[in-house]
Amino acid sequence: MAERPDLFDLNDTKTIGLFKDETPGNVITESYHIRAKFYHYVLADKSTKSKHKGVSKKGMSDMAKDTYFPSLGGTLLDNTVEKDEIFDPMTQVYRDCLFENNIFYAKNVGMRTKNHVISLIESEKKALSPIDTKRWIWSDGISSLPFGHWRIQVYKKLLERGTSHEAAEKIAIGTRLPEKY
Repeated sequence: MAERPDLFDLNDTKTIGLFKDETPGNVITESYHIRAKFYHYVLADKSTKSKHKGVSKKGMSDMAKDTYFPSLGGTLLDNTVEKDEIFDPMTQVYRDCLFENNIFYAKNVGMRTKNHVISLIESEKKALSPIDTKRWIWSDGISSLPFGHWRIQVYKKLLERGTSHEAAEKIAIGTRLPEKY
């Protein structure tokens, strides 16, 4: 960031159009980006940060704890645990969604009004899903292209000609557009 002061706001002056450092002085060691506005990262000091638009923080944390803590057997309070060995269920949820293609549901509590009567509604929402409706995801599960990209058309044409999925993907990724004169 220090190499590109034209792109980054290093002095926290809140200049419009510049990126800010969300983790000043910390290094991001793990990062899971499921889709737009759904991400989770782990910092070098083992602290974490999650963003999940449309799903409450309480619903996500309860879902993560209910999913993984019963499988640990016993409690974490029985033995003292080093900070490096602390199990973070939210990190595991994002990891399983991205790499194991698991779908997670969370309870969401909200207020609704009907005929001027206010009530609390508890609903179950699809919190995390590995399916991104705006991106074409390659077989590695990480690389992606926006739908409509010309490399996707190259990939589909190679498949129609009988090329294997792996070979077609490799060729499509490495293909370059011809220069126009």
